[in-house]
Amino acid sequence: MADAPYKLFPPLRSEERSALAKDIAARGVLVPVELDENGAILDGHHRASIAAELGLEYPTIVRHFPDEQAKREHVIKPFAIPEHWTRFRTAGCYDAALEMLDRESVAANAPAVAEYHSKMQALR
Repeated sequence: MADAPYKLFPPLRSEERSALAKDIAARGVLVPVELDENGAILDGHHRASIAAELGLEYPTIVRHFPDEQAKREHVIKPFAIPEHWTRFRTAGCYDAALEMLDRESVAANAPAVAEYHSKMQALR
């Protein structure tokens, strides 16, 4: 996705988006949207999109990385948590994540992500 290179999840289903929009309209965006040093969204694509549609400002946090691979690993690492595996695979994001990563670099520099990769290969 050229306009959102770090977006892994597909669009929310209508009912999910409506529920999130209702919550953001009532309480605002509670979890900051993560940006890289260039302003690209790393995490919080849905929150940012809905807040913008509602004309609301939202909190952000800017993350800095030594290189592109470190940035991509940061985006993927939350999915190395076992509790996220089913959700991640179900959402159809696994292939997108693999396309984003340099597998050899991940294996060398991010053991948790490498373990995730190994487990996902076993589930396929």
